[in-house]
Amino acid sequence: MLSTERTEKSVEVLAADEEKMLYNANMSQYQAE
Repeated sequence: MLSTERTEKSVEVLAADEEKMLYNANMSQYQAE
């Protein structure tokens, strides 16, 4: 039970990291223009 909870947590963290990376990529694109 704990392992699945931990997996869901890490998936959430990974998704948040991906969102952050996409956001940063978009911001740098705007700044480049």
